[in-house]
Amino acid sequence: MLIKQKSLKNFMPIYTNPNLLPLIRHINDSMEKEYSENEESISSREKEDNAVHFLYGINDLISDLEKNTAGKHISSAQIKSTADNLIIGDPYFLSYDKKALILNVIPNFSALDIKKVVSATDNIKSLVDLSLKKFPGVDTGLTGTIPLARDEMVYGEKSANYTTAIAGIAVLIILMVSFRMWLAPIYAVINLFIGILWAMGLTSILIGTLNIMTQMMSVILVGLGIDFAIHIISGFTEWRRQGKSINEALEITFNKNGKGIITGGITTAFAFLTMMISSSQGMKEMGLVTGLGLIAMLVETFLVLPIFLVISERKKEKKGAIIKEQDITFRSLGATSIFLSKKYLFTLIGAVAATILLLLSAGKITFDQNYLHMEPKGLTSIALMDTVIDKFNLTMDYALVLAETPEKCEELAKKYRNLTTVALVEDISQYIPSKKEQKSRSPLIKKIKETILSSTVHLKLNKAEIGSLSHEIERLNWNVLELQDMAYIGGQDKVDKACALLTGSPDDSSSVNRIANLSKFILKNPDKSARNLSSFQQVFAHYFKKTVANMASTDEITIKTLPVPDQIIERYANNDTSLFLITIYPASNMWTDRVFLDNFVKDIKSISKRVTGMPPIFQTLMKVIGRDGRNALYLTVFVVFLLLLLDFRSVRDALIAMLPLTVGIIWMVGLMHLAGMQFTVLKAKVQFTLYLPAQERPYFSRL
Repeated sequence: MLIKQKSLKNFMPIYTNPNLLPLIRHINDSMEKEYSENEESISSREKEDNAVHFLYGINDLISDLEKNTAGKHISSAQIKSTADNLIIGDPYFLSYDKKALILNVIPNFSALDIKKVVSATDNIKSLVDLSLKKFPGVDTGLTGTIPLARDEMVYGEKSANYTTAIAGIAVLIILMVSFRMWLAPIYAVINLFIGILWAMGLTSILIGTLNIMTQMMSVILVGLGIDFAIHIISGFTEWRRQGKSINEALEITFNKNGKGIITGGITTAFAFLTMMISSSQGMKEMGLVTGLGLIAMLVETFLVLPIFLVISERKKEKKGAIIKEQDITFRSLGATSIFLSKKYLFTLIGAVAATILLLLSAGKITFDQNYLHMEPKGLTSIALMDTVIDKFNLTMDYALVLAETPEKCEELAKKYRNLTTVALVEDISQYIPSKKEQKSRSPLIKKIKETILSSTVHLKLNKAEIGSLSHEIERLNWNVLELQDMAYIGGQDKVDKACALLTGSPDDSSSVNRIANLSKFILKNPDKSARNLSSFQQVFAHYFKKTVANMASTDEITIKTLPVPDQIIERYANNDTSLFLITIYPASNMWTDRVFLDNFVKDIKSISKRVTGMPPIFQTLMKVIGRDGRNALYLTVFVVFLLLLLDFRSVRDALIAMLPLTVGIIWMVGLMHLAGMQFTVLKAKVQFTLYLPAQERPYFSRL
């Protein structure tokens, strides 16, 4: 009852006589009717897959006949399995080469519940690892949206931890080399990590959890937050070396450096906070956490770092240590600056030329549409995505469509199966055809049942039947060869490869035509073949007849009469069966091919607007991030300029401060392109950091 009416008509003869000779004759008749006389027989993905599974059933039958005619023993269980594969097909979701298997585990929780995502994936992984001990020759792993989300969280957290530690150590070493001392840099790093703790505390209060973007917060805060400490330590140390008292050194430092530090910190923080205009929760949280984190670090640095410096200097004074004048400036940098200032025309022309060249380079930079390039290298969840596509020619990142009735599901699923971007469609109509369809199939099913029940299983094959059987097997060979030619011309590689299992491949000189060889062997060894095939036919035909008779039921299929209604309803319908789910699997990788993603979402939305699932969500996310990133950029420029204008009260000074920022962005993007880099989701937001001179404002104005 689940077979479509047209296919039921074409393949009906196969189910009417279980004996080998009429069975193979009917297989030939059905193939010629279904494929040879129909140019559209393998034109769609569904038809192509049906042809492949049909050929695999024939392949299993030919394999058993090869072994049987050669005198090899075949168990009853194996013979029955071959009959099932020919009548029903393989019960598992196997790849086209039958070397890979998918088990689809559907969660009962939201993919947004990251705690359950991690724990559920880890629990399933432990079960898989436990099973592997019994099957050491099997390679296995988890892939799909849920395992990928788990890996993002776990490995992102690990990366954030060790990169933060590395950044802290690197900062400490650089400060020790720059200041030519060890105690003050240690205070700076301690102060830095106290500030990160403040920021983490704010994150816990405001958001509660980290995501893939906010995980980077600590590394960003290390790089930006250390600037506050550097300005204070450098100013304080400089004035102490000039003989100023502790109080005087702090006062002068805050008077001369404080406002520049605050302005730089506030503008950088507001640059991040502009990301809160985003519709993306990830970008919004990153902007909020990092912006407020920087403000927290700024406040903490002004409150805590001076305490460290005062305590340290007072200890030195109590010990009677003499403060020696120490030159901690970079004379080579100063000499270079003096040289460039004297050659200001050359410097200006060189800077303008470099900016123009890098601006041209920046204009060529592209956006990396492959989201997976941002993931850690070597993840099983990502590697297996390619395996699924290679082996099954589909991806597990499916889309979902809602319908009100099984009939509506059937109507929509039929349209989706005809789309070239769709690999596979699953819905409840696969188990419950419409009443109209069931009614049209019933007469054919009744005829099949009457015919199969009236058939007689022959206990022996005589010589005449053996000759006819050899002829029908040779006819089968020509039918498969014709189908192989059709598949080769039409570019249906899966059908071509399935045919090659039976007839060999023209591109492989070592392959053999197994069907032709079987036909010749039977013809050359009629007595031996008749004897061996008779024993095979007795088991095969009895089981075939019984199975087809049981399948040939005309009882109406409803939700209540399903063999396992709870399992099917749980997957394809809600509890009160008022809504039904259609699952649509893409034919290619949406993560690596943005054009395909757009086409796939466009195709499925053209049939129904009630679409959800990872493909439409991911497409929307990319659009939102691109749009909001651009808007945040414009807002950042405006906010930074406004803050500078309020602080300097001079349009000229504000523009001067914006100039190196603008040129720096041009140089950065231009150099990114020259280095072969692209923008990604995480690089698309340009961070604005304004470094103001440590000297007083008049000095800045003279610059």
